[in-house]
Amino acid sequence: MSEPNLNSYEWPKTATGNIDWEFLFEDPATGLVPYIEAAAAPMTLRLNAVQVIQSLFTRKDDEGEIERLSNEINELIPDDMPENRFPVIVGAVVQAMREIKDYRIRKAEEYDAQNDSSDERRGKPGSHSIKKLLARRNLVIGGGVAASLAAAAAFFMVAPVEKKVEAANLSYGLLAQMQYAVSGGGPAKHIYGGKLRSESQLGIIAVIAAGVPRSACTEVGTGLSDTGRVMINSLSPKLGAGGRTHKSIEHICKKASPQITFRWVPDKQ
Repeated sequence: MSEPNLNSYEWPKTATGNIDWEFLFEDPATGLVPYIEAAAAPMTLRLNAVQVIQSLFTRKDDEGEIERLSNEINELIPDDMPENRFPVIVGAVVQAMREIKDYRIRKAEEYDAQNDSSDERRGKPGSHSIKKLLARRNLVIGGGVAASLAAAAAFFMVAPVEKKVEAANLSYGLLAQMQYAVSGGGPAKHIYGGKLRSESQLGIIAVIAAGVPRSACTEVGTGLSDTGRVMINSLSPKLGAGGRTHKSIEHICKKASPQITFRWVPDKQ
């Protein structure tokens, strides 16, 4: 399938001017649901799901909802997930997306009927939850996956991801998003919720990620330095033994402010 359009200003509209939620979610070529279903590995599923959440919740007061749903996604989709549980989580994420779709279709229809601009056409904060879907016995998933749902739900609710694993997942996610941004793709906000953008000067592309927590500084910084030139809060790491900058990055990160801004110029453009 093609990449979905995650820019809400360009989403398809119905004859009444509302967003065509059915087409947006279900179109086989560019739909949000096929985009989620196409994920073949936990990291891809995690990134795709977070990108979709960020594109669906764009109001100023949506930050809490984005953080809550993103935290659920990152907790439920570790890289070391057992293979037999992966399709269960894919089904739960897809079901959550379809609940969001159905809710917005219903509210749009109510809005059209009432023609009242004050009507709420969006889900209330906290009204959508992947964890709650996992806890349901009647989750609709194709094939034999539904039979193992209860066991999968129990596993993920009782055995949360270790903090180190979750932190690594987020760091890898940011690295992937920054690599994607080189080609002009990626969301306006990265997996930690800060701003993500790319810029081009004299044909050289740089990717800037702001608002990255200091706890992720060393891991993200060393990852970026392995594939290009990186600046951390406008500081350039110094070369060390073997021409590597890892020790200098650790030193910069230890003294950095709580919020980090990375500027990365990839070697391959």
